[in-house]
Amino acid sequence: MKSWSRNSIRLNKVATSSRVCEDISEEGMIAKTRAVLVVAGVTIAAVSAIATLALSACASRGTDANLAAVVNNPAPPGIPVTIYSLPECKCCTKYIPYLEQAGFQITASYIMSDNSTRDKYPVPPEMRTCHIILVDGYFVEGHVPVEAIMKLLKERPAIDGIILPGMPSGSPGMDGQQLEPFIIYAITAGQASEFMTLPVKKPTP
Repeated sequence: MKSWSRNSIRLNKVATSSRVCEDISEEGMIAKTRAVLVVAGVTIAAVSAIATLALSACASRGTDANLAAVVNNPAPPGIPVTIYSLPECKCCTKYIPYLEQAGFQITASYIMSDNSTRDKYPVPPEMRTCHIILVDGYFVEGHVPVEAIMKLLKERPAIDGIILPGMPSGSPGMDGQQLEPFIIYAITAGQASEFMTLPVKKPTP
């Protein structure tokens, strides 16, 4: 009986040790699994964060590029323009659409019964034409090409306005072909100086 009891004790000890090992092994596996899951979770979170930062950076670069494209390629300005013309001015009906096609907005158009309006601006009498426009603090006398007006508004020189005298053939709003360079003059306190020269354009084939 004692021998049996001892054997039973040994078997019980072995069984108990086996169960302890099994418990330890199971707990170890659970702990390891949890550790793996934690590491995986951290890795996934880190990857997600990096991806979010990358996407944000790309979006930011895209926005900057779009803003740069807008700055470098501006739309027509839509600058308001007021025009004064003489009653016999027929070419104004062509010059006004020319300005509008270039992006200017004609906000008012008046007929001058005399030179009282023009006398408010230092336009030399010998350089006056059939109409004068007011744009962004400057006057523009005659059939001035848009290139000169845009140069004026971009550079904003300390002058009163610009003039293309003589209503030359081929100028905007005038019939015919351009026969000679257009010389646009800057006017300051009634004194004229050359502002810009536009060469004769080659005819379109």
